[in-house]
Amino acid sequence: MGCASTAPCVKAHVALAQWTDMTEAMPAYATIIGMPFTHNIAYGVIGGLFVWFVAKLVSYKMHPIMENWPGAALYRRREKASKRGMFM
Repeated sequence: MGCASTAPCVKAHVALAQWTDMTEAMPAYATIIGMPFTHNIAYGVIGGLFVWFVAKLVSYKMHPIMENWPGAALYRRREKASKRGMFM
């Protein structure tokens, strides 16, 4: 009964995830995959939060102030080039 009653709710929330933004998709995927492999919901959520923190930190999207950091200019240049199709 438990799985049949919670599956539609989980399916609806998975569909709402922003799968085109990698800084949002990777943590969501890590959380979804982490829960069954660790047999613990809390460890899956902790893994997703860790991946979210690392993804935002590496991509300089953690806070608007981070756009002024020295490495952010290189990231913005790479992001603009990928939109033009130079990097895949």
